[in-house]
Amino acid sequence: KIFEFTLPSVMAMECLLPVGVEGTMGSQLVDALRRPLEVSWRLEASGVPVVLRAVVELGSEFPPPMVMLEVHGPSRVTQVKVPGMSEPEQIDEIIQGVLSQDPEVPDELETARLLGPDDGWDPSAVVDKLEFLGQEVEALQLRSQPQWHPSTCSHHALFNASVLLRAARRPGSHSEAQQDLLSTRLLWSRTLGGIQALVQHGEASGKWVASRVTSGMADEAHLQVLIDGNPLLSGAVRVLSMPEQWSTEEEQAVAKVVTEGREVAFLLGAAIHWVCVVVTPGPKPRIWYVDSENRRLAEAVRQGPEAFAAADEEANRARRIVTLGAGRLQQAPDAEIQRVLEEGMPQYWRGVTQASEFWRFKPRCVRERLMQLQMVAIETHLTNIVKALRSATPSPAL
Repeated sequence: KIFEFTLPSVMAMECLLPVGVEGTMGSQLVDALRRPLEVSWRLEASGVPVVLRAVVELGSEFPPPMVMLEVHGPSRVTQVKVPGMSEPEQIDEIIQGVLSQDPEVPDELETARLLGPDDGWDPSAVVDKLEFLGQEVEALQLRSQPQWHPSTCSHHALFNASVLLRAARRPGSHSEAQQDLLSTRLLWSRTLGGIQALVQHGEASGKWVASRVTSGMADEAHLQVLIDGNPLLSGAVRVLSMPEQWSTEEEQAVAKVVTEGREVAFLLGAAIHWVCVVVTPGPKPRIWYVDSENRRLAEAVRQGPEAFAAADEEANRARRIVTLGAGRLQQAPDAEIQRVLEEGMPQYWRGVTQASEFWRFKPRCVRERLMQLQMVAIETHLTNIVKALRSATPSPAL
């Protein structure tokens, strides 16, 4: 841990109310009690101020689902929302990412390529061989730094794409790529840099407010801004939020892997998730697939989406029970926690129940359905890529 300190068991805060406000003393006190309250915790070590802010509202759980972390680094102030139940080491990862100040440096476009799947990657870096894509391509799922933040999957995908593109353009850099894919320092340095770039772009263009991107979320438009602003990625990364967006432009980009030896990366949307695919030339075209959740795609294809989603639900059941028990249901009996696992926890807005797809704790049937859609979308994306490679490659190679 970066900072070690001892806190009192109960932290005290006193709010001094203004004098001269209309109403009785009782009405003023009760009115103040029922207003949202922003609480900040600030510490400073080695000259670096770090602030954690939380908004407490009437009837809300505490800690809140999301809180704002603010780190005053050497050259910038970085803000990002993090889960209120984040672990200390996760907060430390973000602080280190800010302090490392490791900006993206454009790489020279070299002709060196990644080594083949069997002659360069450490087995620990490989999740699976994607043999279901056929013998005409060499395809691997590589291990990613696991995603713990609920909203940063697209930043993970962009980071993974940049690591693999760099490896495709540097001789003998496969071992470095393996380390970079699992580097929390690099991941958060690039992610936080991207978030701050999006904040600045939104303010300058008026296209979005800062809170839209400090949550960690980045959609297709946000990703395109980050790609266009990076010489390493511009022109080499394509963004598809769904398989139905596949077009002749994507086919042509894949064809250039075969006809011109030019690598291409894809950031692929899959229901409520983003993954990364990089295609590079070789004796056989090579496909590198990375998912920040490290779910085994080959196993999902083997089992089928419904069976895989059910198995994934059971595999994560214990983790969800811990999450529920640590929040609003901390004092609830086991039966109530089990009920919420199955039925979800409704959320409301202005007297209306929100659609269950947007609940923080969704019903089990919705979670499984979203997982099914996610795995089907990823398989469809990859199938489109392989079909384009087949079309571009003269017989009899493909």
